[in-house]
Amino acid sequence: LTHQASTADKVDAIVIRELRPFHPQRLHDSCCSKLGTGLYRTKGFLWLASRPADVLLWQQSGSQISFELTSVWAAEAIHNRHGRLLPREVEIMKKQVEEAHPIFGDRRNALTLIGLPQACRTFAAALKSALCTEEEIADWQRGKVFSDPWPKSIRKIR
Repeated sequence: LTHQASTADKVDAIVIRELRPFHPQRLHDSCCSKLGTGLYRTKGFLWLASRPADVLLWQQSGSQISFELTSVWAAEAIHNRHGRLLPREVEIMKKQVEEAHPIFGDRRNALTLIGLPQACRTFAAALKSALCTEEEIADWQRGKVFSDPWPKSIRKIR
C-alpha cells in the first residue's frame, strides 16, 4: 500500500497579525502582482492608512477580493463626530483605546492565508512589505493623504 498525498496534505495556512496599517497603494500593487493561483483563500480584518476609521473585512477567493465595511475602530468612534455616544461611553472607550496601543488604538490587521505553502509564503511576504514604514506612520500621524486605488464604494455589513 502506498500513500498518495491529497490536496489537503499540501495546503498550508499562515496568520498575519500586525498593528501597522497597510499602505493602500502597495497593498493594491501586491495583490496585482503577488496573488498567485496557489493562494486559495484569505480572510480577516485590516485597516488602510487612507481609511483610519474603517474596520474592513477582507475576503479573497481565487482572483476575487472584496472589502466590507464592518464597523468603525473605537480609536475613531471616541471622537463622537455624530454625537451618538454618551460622555460616559466615550470615556470608557478612550481608556480601552489608550490601553490597546498609544498610536493605533484598537486598529490592527489579522489575516489568514490558505493555499499551497509557497504561494502562502510569497503573498505573506508581499503583504508584510505593503505595511507602512515608520516614516509613513509619522506621515499618517501628521495627516498625510495616501494614494488609495481601492474602490471607494464598499459594502456595509449590517
